[in-house]
Amino acid sequence: MISASPVGIVLSWNAVDDAYAYEVRRIDGSGNELIFARTTATTFTDTSVIQDTTYTYAVRALDTSFNRSAFSSPVTATAALRTVTLVMNVTVPAPVEDAIGRSVYITGSLDRLDGGLPHWNPGGVVMTQVSATQ
Repeated sequence: MISASPVGIVLSWNAVDDAYAYEVRRIDGSGNELIFARTTATTFTDTSVIQDTTYTYAVRALDTSFNRSAFSSPVTATAALRTVTLVMNVTVPAPVEDAIGRSVYITGSLDRLDGGLPHWNPGGVVMTQVSATQ
């Protein structure tokens, strides 16, 4: 597994010699099991996840005659929100008298992040000033 979030769970595995394709098996939190996908790539993103639900995955290889290998060892992931630290450095023009003490704000779809941030409020989140121009 590479990553998990409410947007999707990303899986990756090593290629198998002579493999034509791979089948991805998913078991959801209720124990429902299904062959979820067939792919020729060695990565797969499950975008049909439900937030805060845990899923278990395993992969098996298929050759050109459709002989199947055993499933890989299972991996488990939860489609949960993650806290990510983001540092943005913004350089503003050298201070002039009317700009001293003014704030710089960041906006966007911040409500998708942890912390109760606003959605597209141009004055909602002030950046921390570290110097006269940053």
